[in-house]
Amino acid sequence: MMEGQCLATKAIMEDGAKVGYMFREKPDFPEDTGWRIFTGSESLDFVDVDDNIDLYELSDIIKKDPAIESVLESPIDSEWERVPGEDTFVAIKTE
Repeated sequence: MMEGQCLATKAIMEDGAKVGYMFREKPDFPEDTGWRIFTGSESLDFVDVDDNIDLYELSDIIKKDPAIESVLESPIDSEWERVPGEDTFVAIKTE
């Protein structure tokens, strides 16, 4: 299991929503995994409010939504989207 921290929306951690979209970027600090995790239905206005996103242990996100563990070893610049109604993710191709 990958260890470290990630940024995630409180909709996942506090409201129990499933992860719908996640991407990995270059980490901002040593404990940061670079993962940014969303439900996929947040508006830009929601994401722009600092109180709606927080730093969490990746292990706590996995406890809430174990399906994400299958993609966590993906490299920086990876993007994943949940297949609707399933516990699998598909890579999003970026150019």
